[in-house]
Amino acid sequence: RTPVLCPQSTFSIVPGWTGMMPQDVPAMVATINRLYDDAEYYSTLQDGGALRYASEHTADVVSRQYLQILREVVAEGRRP
Repeated sequence: RTPVLCPQSTFSIVPGWTGMMPQDVPAMVATINRLYDDAEYYSTLQDGGALRYASEHTADVVSRQYLQILREVVAEGRRP
């Protein structure tokens, strides 16, 4: 359960809860230092990231999303 550090992302990172998004080198250094110095912040990022992973990125969740897409395509009479 390692916090996510992503300076640029196409995912919906929620800074301070599901990850960190420093935009330049000084901000990245400050963010990394905060992870070492602030156990509560580190724990919050762990919990937020784990919750997001469990609700959006497990194989079970993703497979259900794909199955729903396939059902919709079939219901509309189109080929995938």
